[in-house]
Amino acid sequence: MEVRSPALMSVLGFVMFASSAAADVSFAARPYVSEEPSQTIGTLAGDFNGDAKPDVVEVYADHAIAFFGGIGDGRLRAPIRTDIGAITTDIPASAVTADFNGDGHLDVAICYQFSAVYGVPASLLTVHFGDGTGHFSQGVPLTTGEDPQSFAVGDFNVDGSQDLVVASNGLWFHFGNGDGTFQSAVYKNVDPYAPSVIIAGNVNNYGGDDLVTVAGPGRDVVVWNEAGLNGESPQVIPNAAGLAYSHLALGDLNGDGYPDLVVGSWNVGLGGAFYGQLSTFLGSGSGSFTLKFSAPSLGYGVALADFNTDGKLDIVTGAKNTTVVLLGDGSGGVSAWYDFLPLTRYFVVEDFNSDGRPDLAMGQDFTLLINTSPRGCVDTLALGYAKDVLTLGFSIKTAIPVVWNVWIGWQNSFVPLWSVEIPAVPTAVSFALPIPGVPPMGNIAVLTTMSSATYGLMCGDWKMVDTGGVGPTLSSSRR
Repeated sequence: MEVRSPALMSVLGFVMFASSAAADVSFAARPYVSEEPSQTIGTLAGDFNGDAKPDVVEVYADHAIAFFGGIGDGRLRAPIRTDIGAITTDIPASAVTADFNGDGHLDVAICYQFSAVYGVPASLLTVHFGDGTGHFSQGVPLTTGEDPQSFAVGDFNVDGSQDLVVASNGLWFHFGNGDGTFQSAVYKNVDPYAPSVIIAGNVNNYGGDDLVTVAGPGRDVVVWNEAGLNGESPQVIPNAAGLAYSHLALGDLNGDGYPDLVVGSWNVGLGGAFYGQLSTFLGSGSGSFTLKFSAPSLGYGVALADFNTDGKLDIVTGAKNTTVVLLGDGSGGVSAWYDFLPLTRYFVVEDFNSDGRPDLAMGQDFTLLINTSPRGCVDTLALGYAKDVLTLGFSIKTAIPVVWNVWIGWQNSFVPLWSVEIPAVPTAVSFALPIPGVPPMGNIAVLTTMSSATYGLMCGDWKMVDTGGVGPTLSSSRR
């Protein structure tokens, strides 16, 4: 029969209480009424006016760009509308943002799938330069492939300038010169993997941006290292996006430093029946991916963020009638599921009220959702003992400034080791602290917690190690 001391029982109860402090995800809608009646084809976020506060830009089907200036407390100013109908009457399909002319202001690029008459394909991109006040230029037209399905922004030829690539019966590259001008389009035939959905990111930790696409009648996911510009053969995940419409997102789901992939695909059948599939694939760092997790009835849009600030990326996606947040478990799977309204496939993640938690701007029926989730933190502890040296290893991450406390205990008593205020640490920092001169004395326990005056106890961890000497060896545990 194992006997635990009162001090150890207190530690267990304290940490169990700490462990329950940061689990749920919740959002509150920030009241806002948009006067824009137009259909949204793209929702973008970033600091468009240079005041260090995130803004929202909506691109509308009736040839307009609307800028919603962020105040920094979760509110947005009334929109500034730029009408861009003078450049084209083609029907816009999607939009991206980047600084294409190097002036320090974010610009907007728009892809047009149809001409003024639906069913007649277009062959057009337009780039609209932001002036830092919420206004945009009428735009620079770029001729691209016919009937473009999707497009992405990245540095594909590794010259430091932002480029555009269009999925249109192949890949059409528009290499930027860094001053707002672009070179003539370069076409790459990628048969039999003609893409319909495309995103850019560095998935092999080498050179320029790579491309991840959905392609072919089998709805395969195809990875083009170095964007396929250097003749590399693609890496193919068969039937990974098996339904008619797809969304892709890249992020490090398991904390190994390599981008992982989330694939959402969906379709609507007879009678409005919703079919969906959401899958996660772990990246190897070389451009290949392995299936980790899959769930049905999801996949209507995909975005990634750490919504409960526990140091693990979460997934926001859509089901038939609701938007869903899947809490990441740190290994590429999910640990919990939370749903809320409204439903949309346009997700933009930013911290709109400057509280260290990611919020959501949602397009179509434009809604701003403020993250009200309990605050989490990462405070992991490793404990070792050898040759009279007790080594404490820590990994710390917190969204806000906290008080960090550490106690060390043996022989039924706990002694404070330190209490220190630390600032927000957005990226996990790890280190080891050796404590010499600790003789064999049986089980030594270490307890560590993080707390704040506003939110109280946020998280904690504890470990025990047997230094030898007298006493039973207890197994270690953590939150």
